[in-house]
Amino acid sequence: MSNYVNSSPPESNQPQYAELVRFLLTPLLDFPESLRIDCEATKSNQRIWIRVALASKDQGRAFGRGGRNLSAIRTVLTAAGLTKQQSVYLDVYGKPEKTEEGGNKPTSNVGQPKKTVGKEGKKKPQKRSKPTPTLASE
Repeated sequence: MSNYVNSSPPESNQPQYAELVRFLLTPLLDFPESLRIDCEATKSNQRIWIRVALASKDQGRAFGRGGRNLSAIRTVLTAAGLTKQQSVYLDVYGKPEKTEEGGNKPTSNVGQPKKTVGKEGKKKPQKRSKPTPTLASE
C-alpha cells in the first residue's frame, strides 16, 4: 500500500476506493492479511461495486454493533463517490472456513434473504375467562 502523502499522487483523477476501504477496515480486524477487496466499475464509471471478503472471525468486528462500522464506511464511500458523481456500493462476504472433512463451511448469510417473523410466529395473548356471577343465597 503506497502512501500518497509522501509519493506522487495517483495518475488518474478517480478516487482510490479499494485503498480507502482497506484504510478504514484494517484497524478493526484481528487478521488484516485475510482482507480481500475487489473493485469493479461500469463502462461509464457511474456505478462502482466494491466487494470485501473477510475471515469469519473478523466479520463481527467489521460490521460493528448493529452494523455501525459498515454504515460509517458506506457513508464515507458515498461522499467520495459524490465528488465524481458516482454511485458506490459495498458488499461484504465471508471467506469459507475449511471443515475437518475438507469441505467448505459457510461463514455468513450475507446475500441470503432475511427471515422475518410473520403474524403466525407471534404469541397471542391468552384470553381470561369472565368470572361467573355467584348467586347469593337468600
